[in-house]
Amino acid sequence: PREVEAGAASRSPRRPESDRRKLFVASLSFDVTEGDLQELFAPFGRLTECRVATSRETGRSRGYGFVSFADASDAAAACRELTGREVRGRACRVEVSQPRGGRGGRADPAYSPPSAPATTPSAA
Repeated sequence: PREVEAGAASRSPRRPESDRRKLFVASLSFDVTEGDLQELFAPFGRLTECRVATSRETGRSRGYGFVSFADASDAAAACRELTGREVRGRACRVEVSQPRGGRGGRADPAYSPPSAPATTPSAA
Protein backbone atom coordinates (compact mmCIF):
# COMPACT_ATOMS: atom_id res chain seq x y z
CA PRO A 1 0.00 0.00 0.00
CA ARG A 2 1.08 3.51 -0.81
CA GLU A 3 1.80 5.88 2.06
CA VAL A 4 -0.21 9.10 1.85
CA GLU A 5 0.80 12.23 3.72
CA ALA A 6 -1.80 13.26 6.27
CA GLY A 7 -4.22 15.75 4.73
CA ALA A 8 -2.87 15.22 1.22
CA ALA A 9 -6.18 13.92 -0.10
CA SER A 10 -7.96 17.13 0.84
CA ARG A 11 -5.49 19.44 -0.92
CA SER A 12 -5.97 20.25 -4.55
CA PRO A 13 -2.89 19.99 -6.77
CA ARG A 14 -1.15 23.29 -7.42
CA ARG A 15 -1.42 24.54 -10.95
CA PRO A 16 1.79 25.42 -12.77
CA GLU A 17 2.75 29.08 -12.34
CA SER A 18 2.11 29.79 -16.04
CA ASP A 19 -1.52 28.71 -15.56
CA ARG A 20 -1.96 31.05 -12.59
CA ARG A 21 -0.91 34.15 -14.56
CA LYS A 22 -4.06 34.27 -16.73
CA LEU A 23 -7.20 35.72 -15.20
CA PHE A 24 -10.80 35.40 -16.31
CA VAL A 25 -12.77 38.63 -15.84
CA ALA A 26 -16.56 38.16 -15.83
CA SER A 27 -19.68 40.27 -15.40
CA LEU A 28 -18.26 43.12 -17.44
CA SER A 29 -20.42 45.84 -18.87
CA PHE A 30 -20.82 45.34 -22.61
CA ASP A 31 -19.13 48.69 -23.29
CA VAL A 32 -15.86 47.82 -21.47
CA THR A 33 -12.94 47.87 -23.91
CA GLU A 34 -9.53 46.20 -23.88
CA GLY A 35 -8.12 49.62 -23.04
CA ASP A 36 -10.38 49.79 -19.98
CA LEU A 37 -9.18 46.37 -18.81
CA GLN A 38 -5.57 47.36 -19.36
CA GLU A 39 -6.06 50.55 -17.35
CA LEU A 40 -7.76 48.60 -14.54
CA PHE A 41 -5.16 45.81 -14.27
CA ALA A 42 -1.88 47.60 -15.18
CA PRO A 43 -1.27 49.00 -11.67
CA PHE A 44 -0.79 45.40 -10.43
CA GLY A 45 2.09 44.46 -12.74
CA ARG A 46 3.27 43.91 -16.32
CA LEU A 47 0.48 42.65 -18.58
CA THR A 48 1.22 40.22 -21.41
CA GLU A 49 -2.35 39.95 -22.74
CA CYS A 50 -5.56 41.88 -22.36
CA ARG A 51 -8.60 40.76 -24.35
CA VAL A 52 -12.36 41.29 -24.27
CA ALA A 53 -14.28 38.35 -25.75
CA THR A 54 -16.52 39.36 -28.64
CA SER A 55 -19.29 37.70 -30.60
CA ARG A 56 -18.20 36.35 -34.00
CA GLU A 57 -21.49 37.40 -35.54
CA THR A 58 -21.88 40.93 -34.19
CA GLY A 59 -18.43 41.91 -32.92
CA ARG A 60 -20.04 43.07 -29.64
CA SER A 61 -18.58 42.25 -26.25
CA ARG A 62 -19.76 39.04 -24.64
CA GLY A 63 -19.36 40.52 -21.15
CA TYR A 64 -16.12 38.83 -20.18
CA GLY A 65 -12.43 38.94 -20.95
CA PHE A 66 -8.96 37.66 -20.10
CA VAL A 67 -5.93 39.38 -18.64
CA SER A 68 -2.49 37.75 -18.38
CA PHE A 69 0.39 38.91 -16.23
CA ALA A 70 4.11 38.25 -16.56
CA ASP A 71 4.18 37.20 -12.89
CA ALA A 72 1.72 34.93 -11.04
CA SER A 73 1.97 36.93 -7.80
CA ASP A 74 0.84 40.08 -9.66
CA ALA A 75 -2.13 38.14 -11.05
CA ALA A 76 -3.03 36.90 -7.55
CA ALA A 77 -2.92 40.44 -6.15
CA ALA A 78 -5.13 41.75 -8.96
CA CYS A 79 -7.58 38.89 -8.41
CA ARG A 80 -7.84 39.65 -4.68
CA GLU A 81 -8.18 43.40 -5.10
CA LEU A 82 -10.47 43.61 -8.13
CA THR A 83 -13.08 40.91 -7.48
CA GLY A 84 -16.30 42.75 -6.75
CA ARG A 85 -14.92 46.11 -7.94
CA GLU A 86 -17.51 48.13 -9.83
CA VAL A 87 -16.51 48.81 -13.42
CA ARG A 88 -18.91 50.89 -15.50
CA GLY A 89 -21.81 50.13 -13.20
CA ARG A 90 -21.26 46.38 -12.77
CA ALA A 91 -19.38 44.46 -10.09
CA CYS A 92 -16.83 42.37 -11.96
CA ARG A 93 -15.71 38.90 -10.98
CA VAL A 94 -12.01 38.03 -11.33
CA GLU A 95 -10.62 34.51 -10.99
CA VAL A 96 -7.76 32.41 -12.28
CA SER A 97 -8.66 31.21 -15.77
CA GLN A 98 -9.48 27.53 -16.11
CA PRO A 99 -8.28 25.57 -19.15
CA ARG A 100 -10.85 25.01 -21.86
CA GLY A 101 -12.18 21.59 -22.56
CA GLY A 102 -14.89 19.21 -21.53
CA ARG A 103 -17.42 22.01 -21.20
CA GLY A 104 -20.20 19.96 -22.74
CA GLY A 105 -22.47 21.12 -25.50
CA ARG A 106 -22.16 20.52 -29.21
CA ALA A 107 -18.53 21.65 -29.43
CA ASP A 108 -17.53 18.85 -27.08
CA PRO A 109 -16.50 15.72 -29.04
CA ALA A 110 -18.02 13.60 -26.27
CA TYR A 111 -21.40 15.28 -26.80
CA SER A 112 -24.06 12.98 -28.07
CA PRO A 113 -27.42 14.55 -28.92
CA PRO A 114 -30.46 12.87 -27.44
CA SER A 115 -31.77 10.17 -29.69
CA ALA A 116 -35.16 10.53 -31.30
CA PRO A 117 -37.90 8.37 -29.85
CA ALA A 118 -38.19 5.02 -31.55
CA THR A 119 -41.01 4.81 -34.01
CA THR A 120 -42.88 1.70 -34.93
CA PRO A 121 -44.66 1.23 -38.20
CA SER A 122 -48.35 1.73 -37.80
CA ALA A 123 -50.68 -1.08 -38.75
CA ALA A 124 -52.96 0.69 -41.18
